[in-house]
This record gives sequence, structure tokens and C-alpha cells, in this order.
Amino acid sequence: MKYFFVFLLFIAPQAIHGHSGNIPTGALIRDPEIEDTLKKVMQPLLDAANLKVGQVKPYIIADPELNASAGMGGVLLIHTGLILACENVDQLIGVIAHELGHIAGEHVNRTIGIHQKTGMKATIASLV
Repeated sequence: MKYFFVFLLFIAPQAIHGHSGNIPTGALIRDPEIEDTLKKVMQPLLDAANLKVGQVKPYIIADPELNASAGMGGVLLIHTGLILACENVDQLIGVIAHELGHIAGEHVNRTIGIHQKTGMKATIASLV
């Protein structure tokens, strides 16, 4: 955990802002050191959720919003704004745990299935 504070205080701001200007909003932040640190932080959460590392694909997105989200196929998006706004590592871990809960519960897949079923009904109803 001690090393994660180094990540939050030094590595993340440099990766986000770079030395030659800002990274455009929506850009994917790829850095082996950041990704390794994120995997280490996530491992106890993955164990608790009965997920394997390969089932979750974490990505850091350059975006000032305080947000994170779970997507199809185990995609976990973490916005840089969230990382920089966290006062301590526990806050970020809490958000990641929440999103991993969505992945473990397959909430995205179920929601898409519901929308597909109700979307057809809504289309037919509007045509009638």
C-alpha cells in the first residue's frame, strides 16, 4: 500500500500531465509501472470477488471526471480525475471494489439483455 501512495502523488500526475503538455481527454494512459501497481492493489479485491486477473481488464482514462465504470468483458475504466481526487488509497480501493462487484455480478451483461428484450417491445409499441 505504501507504494500506491507514491503512485498517487508522483506517477499519476506525471502520466496525466506529461512533460510536454496535457494528454487529451479520453486518451488511454498506458504505463507498465502504473498497471503493475494497480494489479497489486486489485488482487485482494479480485480474490474476494472470485475473479481472476485475466477476467478484469483495468484501463486508466485521461478524464477530469470523478468516475469509474465497469463494462462488458470485464473492462474496468478508472478516470484520472478520480485518482487525483482521492485523499487516500482506501477511497480508490472502495470505488474499484464497487466496480468489481458489477463485473462479478455480470450486471452489464444482464442490463444489456434486459434492454434488448424491452427495446423490441418498445419499438413494437411505438409502431402500433
